[in-house]
Amino acid sequence: MKSDNIRNLKLKSYQNIRDFKIELLEKLKLYNRKKDCTNEFYEILENYLNRNRGTKFEIAINKTKLSEKIYTRNLRELTKQDIPKNYPHNASNMEKQAYYNQISGEKYALCEKQAKTQTEKEFNDFIKELDKINGFENFEIVLEK
Repeated sequence: MKSDNIRNLKLKSYQNIRDFKIELLEKLKLYNRKKDCTNEFYEILENYLNRNRGTKFEIAINKTKLSEKIYTRNLRELTKQDIPKNYPHNASNMEKQAYYNQISGEKYALCEKQAKTQTEKEFNDFIKELDKINGFENFEIVLEK
């Protein structure tokens, strides 16, 4: 198939495959906020690509940045602390520090290890989904190092 034109799509704000799908549908102006379009993502995308056979869609994704995004999100979730009761919102930083527990080196190292393990799993699942999306005829996802 020979495409008349190529449309490069730049997606930036995704951190997981669900966000990626939503952002892709939003870029193509196919996202309906009133319902969950991620369940019907492949049908919606296939219909759109069939209507636009003359256009080839390309997305470039940097593997390193993607992995770092996922790792940062996982590490933040693991080290996140709830706001304690009687927290002085209008106090100085020194006063506020006393209300949070410091995460020790061992606990932080354990959180880092868990985050790395979760990141590898999520990253591999993300790549599998991208390969599935990449299976469409006039759609190409380029994975950069």
